[in-house]
Amino acid sequence: MSKSTLQRLSKSAKDYLSQNKVKIEIVHKAGRPITITPEIIVKIIELHNAGLSVRKIQAKLGLPKSTIHYLVKKAKRNRIKYKGMTVFIN
Repeated sequence: MSKSTLQRLSKSAKDYLSQNKVKIEIVHKAGRPITITPEIIVKIIELHNAGLSVRKIQAKLGLPKSTIHYLVKKAKRNRIKYKGMTVFIN
């Protein structure tokens, strides 16, 4: 289970699990990986920095606007990961 789930677990539930010798493992499971290549991400950021709206970028690249918005938001925090590597946008 995740760390936050363990924190929300009641004391009685934790006691019950320990009495029955159930081992609790904390695992970090990332969400669905980004399948868009770093080149496309850079293109999205360049178009966004050039002043294009998300809808215009959507029309130009054929990607969902929610994906474009998500990538722009993540790029601002330098937190985009692609196949184990971090994509940094200047």
